[in-house]
Order: sequence, then structure tokens, then C-alpha cells
Amino acid sequence: MHVRCAPRYSHSLRIWQSTFLLDRDSSHTSSMVGFENISLYPHWRMVPFGRPHQFTLYFEPLPKSVRVFDLSEIIPEPGGWHFPAIRRNQEDVYWLDLPN
Repeated sequence: MHVRCAPRYSHSLRIWQSTFLLDRDSSHTSSMVGFENISLYPHWRMVPFGRPHQFTLYFEPLPKSVRVFDLSEIIPEPGGWHFPAIRRNQEDVYWLDLPN
């Protein structure tokens, strides 16, 4: 999952380990297994404000039956990322934009 941040989105970024892909039609959950170009909570990655930034998240595979899913950062405070209703594609490569 590739995420592009708008140039003025934030001066720092982080991701919580509790970030998942959630199947819309079943109880299946794919956990995040890796990340690049972003820090894991509680650490923050500083990014140049006013310049675009991109990071990548890796997840356990989705079952072949999944057609639509959500990416959700489930955290104990406001502001967790949520990208609803992502349509599955043949390549299983996705580009998301922040803010969404």
C-alpha cells in the first residue's frame, strides 16, 4: 500500500502497529507486517513541510474472495487513518492520498 502525502499535509508522520486491512464482506483482517519511509508509533518521522512525501505499508495477504476492503489505523486516540471501501485490483498494488 503506497501512501502519498500532500505537500502541506504534516511536518511529521507515524503509523501504529494496529493498522489493518479489513474485508468489507467478512470478518477477515490482514495485519501490517512492515513499512518503509515512515516511523512506528511512538516515534515520529520528520518530513519536509511543503514538499510531498510517500511511504509504503506491507500487509498479510488478503484472501482471493476479498473484493472491497478498508485500511484502518485502530488507535486509542482521535486521528487514526481510515481509507474506506478500497476496491481490490488484479495487481494488488494500491495508491492512497493523504489527506483523503
